Amino acid sequence: MNPRSKNKICADYTIDDIYKYYKDIHGNDDFMVDKKTFKKVLYSFNKKVFDAILNDSEELKLPNRMGFLRIKKTKMNFKDERACSIDYNLTKQYGKTIYHLNDHTNNYRYRFYWKKSMCNAKNKSAYSFEATRTNKRRLAHILKNNITDYYL
Repeated sequence: MNPRSKNKICADYTIDDIYKYYKDIHGNDDFMVDKKTFKKVLYSFNKKVFDAILNDSEELKLPNRMGFLRIKKTKMNFKDERACSIDYNLTKQYGKTIYHLNDHTNNYRYRFYWKKSMCNAKNKSAYSFEATRTNKRRLAHILKNNITDYYL
């Protein structure tokens, strides 16, 4: 049996790819830094950006007309069962289907949202933004402890 092969189209870029591009551009400049320093700068920048988005309800305007990144608050729709997610722990415990109602947030859902209406990219509907697990957990912690509220 053959092991699974890599995807033919690999669109994800890692820090190593970004550093290689940076090194090609600034190879002999005064701006050239080693890989360890480069990673520290990227991590600290990303942390500050997500601190502003999560703690201060800021909206990040992406460069080159790539849209905006923010936390979006939406009211839950109880008319359609498929719109609610199932609480599997309580469903198993009581033997009937029980849904998450988000009582701790007054029946609102929150998510990271990339506003692409003003985006300048071709085929923008094919692109998506997925926040890291760490940032999703930080958002959940903020919501459960009523630290910050976000706008609709």
